[in-house]
Amino acid sequence: MPYGRMKNSEVVERVQKGIILDKPKACFKEVYDVMKKCWAPLPESRPSFRILKDTLLNVSQGILVD
Repeated sequence: MPYGRMKNSEVVERVQKGIILDKPKACFKEVYDVMKKCWAPLPESRPSFRILKDTLLNVSQGILVD
């Protein structure tokens, strides 16, 4: 669970304040960077699904090569 044992009201408050989740330990930095782009406050600043697909494909290929 991304927000663990937080109450719904706590989650709403954090989101409204723009507080984003920390990077999970097992998460690659490149994947977390994509996640942060998806959390942009303005919808028009967020990547489209096409961009997400392309970006995640590139990230996954880079991870598999390393």
